[in-house]
Amino acid sequence: MYKAKADRSGFAHYAACNDDGTPDRLKMIGELRQGIDCEEFVLYYQPKIAVDGGELLGVEALVRWQHPTRGLILPAEFIALAERSTLIHPLTRLVLDMALRFARTCLDQGLRLPIAVNVSARSLFNSDLPTLIADQLTQAGSAPICSPSRSPREPSWPTPTWRWTSLRSCGAWAYTYPWTTTAPATPA
Repeated sequence: MYKAKADRSGFAHYAACNDDGTPDRLKMIGELRQGIDCEEFVLYYQPKIAVDGGELLGVEALVRWQHPTRGLILPAEFIALAERSTLIHPLTRLVLDMALRFARTCLDQGLRLPIAVNVSARSLFNSDLPTLIADQLTQAGSAPICSPSRSPREPSWPTPTWRWTSLRSCGAWAYTYPWTTTAPATPA
């Protein structure tokens, strides 16, 4: 019924892959919650290199789940599940915290490295996001680039302009990726 309403088609065929109530999905949600609580996630940093000169412009933080029994799980297997539950917000908090700790380590070693963090559109609609980012930036003493991304399963929601203003005012640079072809300058 919810799928039919969301699609505005008036009907929907049952498919287990779309059912969050299957035993496997419920188990995965429980494991995801535990994984967030136990910080079972790791970030890989993909370099962003200038095409015209090869200089390092920064890195993009890519999250992976180091599951205790299933091994390394790619985002395609858990991000959509987190977005359909309330777990996307604590996952976003954890990923931002991990990226900022890395940024702080780099700064302590004399390397000012802009870090892009993909943020779910659902997190952008969380009114606490600018405050969360401001608090984490203050604690870490760094200013990464925050780039929102959309899950392919998410509705195409407009991003409120006030959210960009709030993010910029707390020290994060926000831009939509990949539609922007050049990254903004790193904040001072």
